Amino acid sequence: MAEVAAHVMYVSFLDAANRLSDWQFRIQSASAKAYVAAADDTARDATAVGIALDAVKAISLLEAKDYGVRYNFTDDAVVAPTDAEALRGNKVVFGYAGSGRNFVTSVPGRDTSVMTIVGGLNVTLEDGAAVEAFVDALETVGSDINGNSIVFQYAELND
Repeated sequence: MAEVAAHVMYVSFLDAANRLSDWQFRIQSASAKAYVAAADDTARDATAVGIALDAVKAISLLEAKDYGVRYNFTDDAVVAPTDAEALRGNKVVFGYAGSGRNFVTSVPGRDTSVMTIVGGLNVTLEDGAAVEAFVDALETVGSDINGNSIVFQYAELND
């Protein structure tokens, strides 16, 4: 694995149905550092990243809930999987709740060999294995769009 550090700018957009959609784009390290080092909002907005983020927000009808710069780790040595089922459209979809609202997230390229599937589409959350570990981990560190705790309610295949 050839893991390298990379910066991305991002925007999490909130739509009329209270759902978040994320956009991100890899950027130069110097630009990211200038954005983070800016003294205040006005100075950040005047950086190359601030101008680019404003440009992204300007072409969407959705509201920008979160935006800024992230530090990611990228595996430059990764190669595409050879399994014909390993496609981004083959997702497992998870429903969760927080602050009295419902949310959905999905994981692309689902591996049904590590899931307990009931009725052809429903995935068991408490399987004692990979799905339960995923749910437990995200309920521990995750939050809803208001920063409150979450509870997973269901999982299903997107077929």
